[in-house]
Amino acid sequence: MMKILVCGFGRWGANHVRALRSMELVEVFVADPSETARALARSAGVPEDHITARFEDCAAPLNAVDIVTPADTHFALCLAAIERGLDLFVEKPLCVDPEQCIRLADEAYRRGIILQVGHVFRFHPANGHILRLLRSEALGRLRWISAHFSSAKTPRSDTGVTWSDSLHFVDLINFLLGALPRSVMARLSDTGGTGHDDVSWMSLDYDGVEAEIRADCDGPHKTRELLIHGSAGSLEFDFQSSRDIRIYQRSADGSGVGQSDPAQVISCARSPQPLDAELRCFVGCVAGRALPPVGAIEAWQVARILSAACESSAQGRRLCIDWKTGAPWWL
Repeated sequence: MMKILVCGFGRWGANHVRALRSMELVEVFVADPSETARALARSAGVPEDHITARFEDCAAPLNAVDIVTPADTHFALCLAAIERGLDLFVEKPLCVDPEQCIRLADEAYRRGIILQVGHVFRFHPANGHILRLLRSEALGRLRWISAHFSSAKTPRSDTGVTWSDSLHFVDLINFLLGALPRSVMARLSDTGGTGHDDVSWMSLDYDGVEAEIRADCDGPHKTRELLIHGSAGSLEFDFQSSRDIRIYQRSADGSGVGQSDPAQVISCARSPQPLDAELRCFVGCVAGRALPPVGAIEAWQVARILSAACESSAQGRRLCIDWKTGAPWWL
C-alpha cells in the first residue's frame, strides 16, 4: 500500500484527494492548517486519524507527498519532504523563482527523489492526436500558434494569471514543439488593483514560429483555446469545452482557410480525466522508480520563460532567453 500525504485541502486539493482515493493500493492522508479545511476533509470521507494540521506532524510511514498549497509555500515544503526522503508531486508552479526550481532539481537528483510537477494540460488525451498531426506535417510548415486561457474568477492571492494560467500553455507549447523559445515580449496588467496581474499577453519566438498566449480572469465563460496555424491548414481545440479537434485546410493558393466547416474532426477520449491520468502517472513513477514526464527541469524552463515575461513587461521590450546559463550542472 502506497501512503501519500496531500498537503492542502482547498478546492484543487480536494480534487487530488478524490483522484488518489479512487486508486487501488493508495492510502491518502491530509495535512492542512485550517480547521475548516480539515472538517471538509472529514466530510469527504478521509478518516480522522489520517488528517493533521501540519505536514511535519503526520506520523504515518509515508511514501510520497502531494503539495497543493499556495506557490510561495512550495520551496520550503519541498525541501522538508526531500530531507525526509519522500517522493514529491507539486502543483504548478513548482516555484516562481527559477533558482529555487534548480535547487529542488539538484536536491531531488542527488537523493534519487521522484519529483513531478502538476502541468495538467500535458495529460489531456487530445495531445496524442495533436502531436501526430504536427509530426506528420498535416498542417504544413508551422507559422504561428495562438492560445487563450480565460475564466470568470477571483484572482488568486499568491500569483497572477501569468503564473497560474498562462503557464499551462507555455509548458504545453514547449512540449508540442519539442523546443524552447528564444525570446519573449509580454504585457501584464493589474486592472483590478489586487497587486497581481489579471490580464496577460505574451509573444514567444520558437525559432521563427510565433506563439501568442493570452490569459485573463474576466471572461464570461471558461476558455482554454489552442489554435495552430500552418502553411497547409489550421488546427483548433478548446481544452475546456470541446472533445473534438477541428482541422481546416487552406485554399489551393495557400492564401487562407478554404472553407468555413472543418475538413476533418478528430474526437478525443472522454476518460481518464487529465488530473486522474496525471496522478496515476505519478503513482506509477513512484512504484517503478521512473522519471516523470514533467519534472523540475520542465518547471524550471517554464519559470525562466515567465520570469523573462515579467521582466519584459516591466521594461517594455522583447527579451532574449539564454538557455546556456543557469542550467543544472548534470544536464
